[in-house]
Amino acid sequence: MNRVEVNLGAGALLALCLAGCGTSDQAAEQTLPFHVAVIPVDVDEMGAGLPIEHGGETELSLDFVETEVTQKLVDAASRPFAKTTLLSKPNRGLSKEENYEVWVAEAAESGADLILDATLLFDRKIHTGLNGSFWVNLPFFFIGGPFNWFVNDRSYYFDARLEARVFSAHGIGEVRPPDRRTRVTTLEAQVSEARLDFLDRGDGLGAFALSVVVPSGWVSAESSSVTGKLQDAIAADIGTNLARNAQTDVRQLLRWDRVHFYPEGVGLAADERALEGWFVLELDGNVARLDLRYRTNLEPYRDYDWGDGNRVSWGRQPRKRHYWFHIPIDGEEVRWIQLEVRQAELDATRRTFTYLVDA
Repeated sequence: MNRVEVNLGAGALLALCLAGCGTSDQAAEQTLPFHVAVIPVDVDEMGAGLPIEHGGETELSLDFVETEVTQKLVDAASRPFAKTTLLSKPNRGLSKEENYEVWVAEAAESGADLILDATLLFDRKIHTGLNGSFWVNLPFFFIGGPFNWFVNDRSYYFDARLEARVFSAHGIGEVRPPDRRTRVTTLEAQVSEARLDFLDRGDGLGAFALSVVVPSGWVSAESSSVTGKLQDAIAADIGTNLARNAQTDVRQLLRWDRVHFYPEGVGLAADERALEGWFVLELDGNVARLDLRYRTNLEPYRDYDWGDGNRVSWGRQPRKRHYWFHIPIDGEEVRWIQLEVRQAELDATRRTFTYLVDA
């Protein structure tokens, strides 16, 4: 079950300590080399949705605000990707295709490599019930009422998922997003449970006074503050899950099957401030030449001369040509280097990659 916990105060410190034990691998993950332009999230109530199998029904209901969900997604995407840009809100007076024309133009102006188009699907229903932490929390209640305010002893169950399509911002030749031929990959994330402590649920002095004589898990199960806390937590967690799934799907993002090349081993040089690495072209009957241009901080592109820094590997099928590049970084103000690669000047094969060089 996909779960998010919301906790303030002492509970937050405990959650942070526990989370720290499992984040070393995430911290070591490389930033994805893309500038992503994010279309404002479309929020869609999906009616009956999936059955909620846990807890009892409540009078609470979810009601997301598109701007808030969008900002959570942009914040989450800024962690794995080199750069993010939020595109303009859709014009309700335009068709979907016309709005996409605006977004594609904005993405091009911002220098984006990819366009992310996400929809949040959710059911308004919320169920709730005590979870296993309630029994762990009972000793804190007997020690002294307020001590049990900090444990996430009540769960809320719902159905919410984020579906996203990732497009090449440049399209393929004259074909532009949202044509399915320009789709690089799809991503999905789901959250179905959130746990709240009493500080997040508590509603008014009466509830806090009652929690001194009654375990807090039984108090304020459906307070007026619950819905807002849940929506905030769901939007943040589902955006984080989607960003994490993008990390998992990095091979598809880097090796789009519409072209026959991909970056490999790209990173900052060890002995000087420079970006270096390989581009690999799968020959196998395809055009056996790559062209590279680069720019820094959205300045004009400059051609790169591969020189003699490429070789062909014959031992595997398909045969591959490896192109080595080394680009010195001039100026402390440079934050990003964008690489534009094509197969023999064919615009239909154009891809760009944005590398963060000043974290």
